[in-house]
Amino acid sequence: LTWIPLTTIAYSTVSRNMTSEAAGIYGLMRSISLSFGISIAVTYLNYSTKVHWDGMRGMVTPYNQAIHSFLQHTGQTAHYFFDPSGLHLNSLGLALMARLVQQQAMVEAYVSTYWLMAASFIVTMPLLLLFKPPRQITTAPAPVGLE
Repeated sequence: LTWIPLTTIAYSTVSRNMTSEAAGIYGLMRSISLSFGISIAVTYLNYSTKVHWDGMRGMVTPYNQAIHSFLQHTGQTAHYFFDPSGLHLNSLGLALMARLVQQQAMVEAYVSTYWLMAASFIVTMPLLLLFKPPRQITTAPAPVGLE
């Protein structure tokens, strides 16, 4: 959605004899900006996943009744996932809870990354006001042949 209008604006101020040089520079700048954008998004996604993981793992305790009710809805009793004292998750319960927390952390991280990208797009919208309107190219009418 953005590349065609951007390309049109970029080439509207370039004379016809300089289009090949402009295409090279435009392609280079587009590749560099895409690389930076992808790097920032992936870095933020990893950071956000860690933050959400840290926030959610504190809620996984044997004292949390929501965990007990969730485990009962899976068809198992809470004793299947907790050790006999009921205070610690056994290896099966630990693996299940770790996987669920990781999945939820990733979902929340993707949502956070989407909002970061949407906010950066909205913030850069006023930059469109800095572009000059394209100049009008007028061509002379073709001469009419004599008959």
